[in-house]
Amino acid sequence: MTAKKQQSKKTLTSKQEQFVEGVLRHGNMTRAAREAGYAHPDPQAFETLRNPKVRERIEARREQAMREAQVHTDEIIGTLVSHMRTDVTHLLDENGELDLKGAINAGVSHLIKEVTVKTDALTGAVTSRTVRVHDSQAAARALCGVFGLEQEPRPNAASDARMRDEIEKSLARIMDRAKVERDVAVERLRDELQDDPDLLKYVI
Repeated sequence: MTAKKQQSKKTLTSKQEQFVEGVLRHGNMTRAAREAGYAHPDPQAFETLRNPKVRERIEARREQAMREAQVHTDEIIGTLVSHMRTDVTHLLDENGELDLKGAINAGVSHLIKEVTVKTDALTGAVTSRTVRVHDSQAAARALCGVFGLEQEPRPNAASDARMRDEIEKSLARIMDRAKVERDVAVERLRDELQDDPDLLKYVI
């Protein structure tokens, strides 16, 4: 078999390529066939998908997308890890001054979230530089979310006591303002807090 014939066996028509793109984009074969310009989308979608070359192209594109997605995920995790381990000293020179060039050369400039430079209105000279780095705790929380390591907050006796005290104050205000008994005030406060179960549990 000649190289030209081998190439032709692997090449899809323009309509087939558009069909593949549609299937990958939204997964609806009939819609993909219609978008590709087939005159009879319902039967031709089925026939097109039976074509081995089309199926191979769809599988190859899906595998490529999965590989790219994994790379993207790995990059996100790597960035979050570096943010979690942020050390501002990596951005400073020997004199404790911001060293952007050094940070870029060292490959740690991604730790910087924002740089604010103030200049003198008359001379244009730089008067100050302020650097904000990424929040290491926020990065740690995001990583916990990625790996499913979130934990419910532990009960805190002092916090519970403060919340009960606030609830009691709220009940007292309702009773005083509306001139109602405690059980009525409790029901009214429950109605107000029905969308906030974390507070509602303290209304007893």
